[in-house]
Amino acid sequence: EIIRGAEPIVIELKAKTSGGAESGKAVCEYSFDNTQFITFRNTDSNEHIQILNQMTKGNYNVNVRCRDIAGNNAEKEGEFVLDLDIINPRITRIFSNSGSLFLATNEDARCFYRNDSTNQCSFGFDNSTEFQGSNSEMHSTSLIEEYTYYIKCKDIWDNSQNGCSVVIRSFENVE
Repeated sequence: EIIRGAEPIVIELKAKTSGGAESGKAVCEYSFDNTQFITFRNTDSNEHIQILNQMTKGNYNVNVRCRDIAGNNAEKEGEFVLDLDIINPRITRIFSNSGSLFLATNEDARCFYRNDSTNQCSFGFDNSTEFQGSNSEMHSTSLIEEYTYYIKCKDIWDNSQNGCSVVIRSFENVE
């Protein structure tokens, strides 16, 4: 499975050959319909590479066939899935411990906060403070009781909510 954030998806199709004449040197072709074969852009060696830059999400079966100088043939079939991540990361848990504020997210993400009420949730990532734990599922920062934390998170594809992911305020128990 290959996950990207937008279409078209660029992938590198790679095949390796070994054995046969010239220690695996061959010319290879690939096909997605098993009828029309296309020669790899980089071939005539034991590693064959083709950049596919107009792929869309979906399930793919690819057939590869190779032939060496002695006329030896090899064929293999492979499959892969191209998927899109277009969903914002979600905060799944919030807790504090020993003067730190912790967030858990449902995917690797970067989380940021502002603590002034002038912009509240309409701030950009570039003018905010980043939590520790970039590109992970656990994030932390110092907890300052007087702060109101306006928090936004984004994943590696820049998926994020328009507003805040969460707003955290401290409160006092009044009896």
